[in-house]
Amino acid sequence: MRSSLDFGLRMDNQFFQGMVLVDSCDAMRNLYYVWRHYRPSSTFLHFLNLPKIYGPLAVDYFKSEIIKFKAALEEYSDHSVKDSDLAEAVRIYNETRDLLDKLYQMRKQVPPLLKGAMAAKVVRASQTMPKRDFNQKLSKFLEEVGK
Repeated sequence: MRSSLDFGLRMDNQFFQGMVLVDSCDAMRNLYYVWRHYRPSSTFLHFLNLPKIYGPLAVDYFKSEIIKFKAALEEYSDHSVKDSDLAEAVRIYNETRDLLDKLYQMRKQVPPLLKGAMAAKVVRASQTMPKRDFNQKLSKFLEEVGK
């Protein structure tokens, strides 16, 4: 929580456009309120309530929360979110996960093809860069490291 707050308050990342926080604990909930107070008005902020129980009512509740989230994104971006957009986003994020897995596999080799500090920098980039750009750069990087 502290590093997320620090990151947001410094706003030194050119790729940062906003944050979605979930109702998972008191610290996360409080982080949302602090963010709401200190963030620039140009950044997106949304609090996603998660059901705490299982069952049909929880599914209905979560569906309504996702619909609210979608509406908030559409309002912020002035762009409608289509099912095809979501499918493409899932594909891109799955590609990121696959590429990071390849990175982790390189770390398992003896000796590792990649030092831990470099792997940590790559993971940090995966969390802050636009995913398409990151995937292209990581693909090239993994190819070079593999050579």
